[in-house]
Amino acid sequence: MVEEARARLTLGAKLGYTVADVGFNLFWGVTSLFLLYYYTDVLGLPNATAGFIIMAALVWDGFIDPAVGIVANRTRTHWGRYRPYILWAALPLCLSFVAMFVPFAATGATLIAVTAATHLLFRTTYALTNIPYIALSAEFTSDSDERGAIAGFRMVFATITTLIVAGTTLPLATALGGGDMRAGFVYVAAVYAAAAAVTFAISVLSTRETNAAGHDVATFAQIWRTLKANRPFQLIFVATILSGIGGAMSGKMLIYFFKYNLAAPDKVTLGLTVLTGGVMLCVPVWAYISKRTSKRLVWMLSGTIGAVAWATLYLIPAPTVPITLGVLVFAAVGASGFYLSFWSMLPDTVEYGEWRTGERTEGVVFGLVLFAQKVALGIGIGLLGVLLDVIGYHANEVQSAATLAGIKTLLSLVPAMLGLAATATILFYPLDQRLHGRLVRALVRRRAGRQRTSAGA
Repeated sequence: MVEEARARLTLGAKLGYTVADVGFNLFWGVTSLFLLYYYTDVLGLPNATAGFIIMAALVWDGFIDPAVGIVANRTRTHWGRYRPYILWAALPLCLSFVAMFVPFAATGATLIAVTAATHLLFRTTYALTNIPYIALSAEFTSDSDERGAIAGFRMVFATITTLIVAGTTLPLATALGGGDMRAGFVYVAAVYAAAAAVTFAISVLSTRETNAAGHDVATFAQIWRTLKANRPFQLIFVATILSGIGGAMSGKMLIYFFKYNLAAPDKVTLGLTVLTGGVMLCVPVWAYISKRTSKRLVWMLSGTIGAVAWATLYLIPAPTVPITLGVLVFAAVGASGFYLSFWSMLPDTVEYGEWRTGERTEGVVFGLVLFAQKVALGIGIGLLGVLLDVIGYHANEVQSAATLAGIKTLLSLVPAMLGLAATATILFYPLDQRLHGRLVRALVRRRAGRQRTSAGA
């Protein structure tokens, strides 16, 4: 009965927790949409060098994610396992984000070294804050529908924030910098960092960890045994890698496509706004479908829609701005369902692993999946840096027909193929809301039996 009472969350609790996604997505949106462009077209770094810096930082971030998850999972304080990390790492995170865009008076190898160092620092502090925050979602409630609702709130905050980032970053950087994009970006970064700090503070003060006291500290051998037996987690891990590489390519290449293929750099903000705004509008629809059917079905439907949208753009011989915007609407429909199902399905794998092995390791589960996500993003961006050289791209110049065809392929066809591969992986995902509910009830009985045994001893 106590467990069931914990399952339902108030609106205030959901909002208090998920508001931090505004802060995280201010950072994620800027780095996902603009950082490669900032490195190549604003700082003037070589294509491959820019891609390698981002790839190395993301791979580093990915590798430390599981370590952060393990350490956080083993942490015991009166604040809980995860909230102290969100609290104390937030300020270094905000400062390191601004440092990435500070216009250091450096050139050549020194500029490359400074750029790499600040990016690595940002990714480290991001992991120290974000992994505990994500793991905290599994501590709120064991009810699958409530987790779906939390994922819905998170996606709404995330898409609204990304919409703001997409629609305001370039115009703000131009206005605040007086035409100097280097100065403009640092001003924008400072504004975003200040706003993020406020959301992190609200989230920490508004949340409680209800389950942390009830679990023993798992050893590394127990963690490995849990993950090895957790097939739903393994499938999400593989699908995350495939989706991450495809998402990195489509997200980073969109700005290049508008600037060079469509000869409409002034429409970049409109394109990004349509894509992110479409995601925001579609999240509630997918949340309703997920509750009425299953999270797995939502992933499969949305993944197929997204892949078809990108493939359509590739097949159109000479897309115009209106046609591209129309394709982006359907791409947004697909992306929104994927994001929602991913973040609502992942916490359910924690109970599956606990049911199979008796060990609860949510910090590690989230850390490893985000490891897959960030390594995939790093690989995707690193490949883009190399492939931009392969297709003959030169920043701020007129591109050849072959280069334009290459930009179009990297934006559309490659993400479409990878999206379909990820969707096919989820065909084998075994959990739905009903089965998860049975697992949770079985775990409640198991824990109650352990408590009676301990009391009797």
